[in-house]
Amino acid sequence: MTKWLTVEEAAEYLRISVSTLNKLRSTGGGPRYSKPNGGRVLYKEVDLDEWVRDGTRASTFDAPTPRRKRGRPRKPVAA
Repeated sequence: MTKWLTVEEAAEYLRISVSTLNKLRSTGGGPRYSKPNGGRVLYKEVDLDEWVRDGTRASTFDAPTPRRKRGRPRKPVAA
């Protein structure tokens, strides 16, 4: 059975602040979420576990998992 968590419950589950979770959601670096019928944001517990697992590193030399960036592309710098 799928367990759905509110933003507050998900933040507590991940041991991060609600504002950090909201920022991650808006910048595209956070866990997958759902917003049924345009209502409140909900997270599947399994998606939170997957997000944490994907961020696991063996050392500081490990390359981070590529995350999709949002927003407008940067303009090239003139040389």
